[in-house]
Amino acid sequence: MLYRDKKNAWISGVCAGLAKQFDLNVIGIRLVFIVLGVVTYLLVVITYLILTFALKPYPYKEEDDDTNKIKRQAKKQLPTLESNLTDMDSRVSEIENYVISERFSFQRQLHSKD
Repeated sequence: MLYRDKKNAWISGVCAGLAKQFDLNVIGIRLVFIVLGVVTYLLVVITYLILTFALKPYPYKEEDDDTNKIKRQAKKQLPTLESNLTDMDSRVSEIENYVISERFSFQRQLHSKD
């Protein structure tokens, strides 16, 4: 069934709904409406208005809202995760520098003679 997609709407969601229904790029649908609007102004405006009132809004489920909530939380935690990974990277670099140093090699030789 064809719906208006209010979440991705620029005006009333007609183009976003068409794109979602037919699995097309919404920008392409919008460009087609714009080009047709320039060529046949009144016809496209009337068609768009009829579709606006004729089509029901897409019935989003709570899952969609939960998914968006999880995505927002993940985006909030991303800077912390990035900071932690940067910190771990610098610590691993310090360990690598120590392992390839002459001091580590000397201490390992010293302890292996015991």
